[in-house]
Amino acid sequence: MEEKYLLPAGYKFVILDLDATINKPPPWCISIYRDALFYDLRFLLHMIIVEILNKYRLAPVQHMLTSWHNVCSFIATYEVCGLSCTSRAFRLVHKVQKAPSETGETGWYNFNNWKGFITAIKKKSKLKNWKYDFLFVHHAMGWADLPDWNDDKPI
Repeated sequence: MEEKYLLPAGYKFVILDLDATINKPPPWCISIYRDALFYDLRFLLHMIIVEILNKYRLAPVQHMLTSWHNVCSFIATYEVCGLSCTSRAFRLVHKVQKAPSETGETGWYNFNNWKGFITAIKKKSKLKNWKYDFLFVHHAMGWADLPDWNDDKPI
């Protein structure tokens, strides 16, 4: 998997043990959904992604999959156009909202476009059962610059 997703030196995917839970990753690891990679999440995390996660105090795994598509498409659009991408520009185009829950689960969020803005023209189809297919990404230097899972977000 490291080769398929071009993980840089110092990063590796960690296979889960039976007691693993998504909101309690092992030391030096963060949790991600495997399908977030399908939605273009890559490592090293772009500095705008780190800024956005810290601004809203959200762990990477607290994003719904379509949010990753919105974030990554926004960054790619700026880079292709040769523009300087900023977290402020992202916030002018997107709003963060609690994800609707049919099962009573809490803690997941969406980045949706404000009315009148489009950053991803062709959305990938939604995947099923994605919340059960997660893994950990180990970084040799740790992830001190990213927030941990926290259900109590001030949105």
